[in-house]
Amino acid sequence: MASVKSFVWYSPQAFAEAGYEVPATWDELVALTNRIAADHPKGEVAPWCLGMADGGTTGWSMSDWLEESLLTTGGVGAYDAWADHDVALDSQPAVNALGTVDSLLMEKGHVPGGREGALSTTMEQAGQQLVDGSCLMMLASSSFETTRPPASPLPTSRGVAETARAAVRRRAAVPQRVAVPRPPGLTGPTALPALKRVLALRGAGGR
Repeated sequence: MASVKSFVWYSPQAFAEAGYEVPATWDELVALTNRIAADHPKGEVAPWCLGMADGGTTGWSMSDWLEESLLTTGGVGAYDAWADHDVALDSQPAVNALGTVDSLLMEKGHVPGGREGALSTTMEQAGQQLVDGSCLMMLASSSFETTRPPASPLPTSRGVAETARAAVRRRAAVPQRVAVPRPPGLTGPTALPALKRVLALRGAGGR
């Protein structure tokens, strides 16, 4: 079965106890992210789990975020031009879209350990953080169900536990786009350096 992108995995019980609702739009997603961060000013719980470490292909997981943001900020036309290589990988719409992702994920307290923490965290470790309750949402494909940590008690905001199988298996599509095609060659040897240049631009405050 093909892997479906654009799923956000979360704990329904943790959301219910904290009074969080599953967002249906990008603006609602941003608002929820900011609310979770504001509810945990000491950083003990972050809105997002983010794993970017993967040896020579470190950073590939951000391509999924970039796709979502590009569709949201630039529309289907901009996304298709980018995915079909009609424009440069680091074209201005793509850089702007990555800036939107940067604002969502890299603000203080939005991911465990901040930017450096994400760069040293693998997708598998990020999944464990979701199970541990140190972050509440994780963007991953449907195949995450086959690689997520084994069933174990999942802490919620009030310390009440439910199994990871019952909690993490529930997922919501945010934004409401499923089966978004992955741009061809995005994780290939020629595309990754360009993506890393875009990431470097964002890290230096470029636009």
